[in-house]
Amino acid sequence: MAWTRAGSRPEEWWAYEKQMPQPCDLGDERITLFEMAELTETELAELMPEWREEYEKANEPNFGYCTGDGWLRGEAAKRAQYRWAGIPRAFIRQVGCRAPPPCQDDPQARGATRRFRRC
Repeated sequence: MAWTRAGSRPEEWWAYEKQMPQPCDLGDERITLFEMAELTETELAELMPEWREEYEKANEPNFGYCTGDGWLRGEAAKRAQYRWAGIPRAFIRQVGCRAPPPCQDDPQARGATRRFRRC
């Protein structure tokens, strides 16, 4: 399949090999192929750095995702970015748990309370 993009298959592959419709966009196709364990080692080697970059972008402070009708912020923006980039949930869980947990000072408690993300 050297003539397709990493994380993508031709429409005929979906129709004849898997007997299912091709996902509507590249992000959904990548997620579906990952969950079906159909991505090759070469594809994973190409996609994982891209997924990491898009994950980090979505987790920057004040990240926003443009829907065309407006902007998403916070967790909704992150989820939309993950889906657009085709980042599988398993990858998000793995990367999220490896990152150092962000601590947030509670201004009400004057720094006495810190909350950490749970993995």
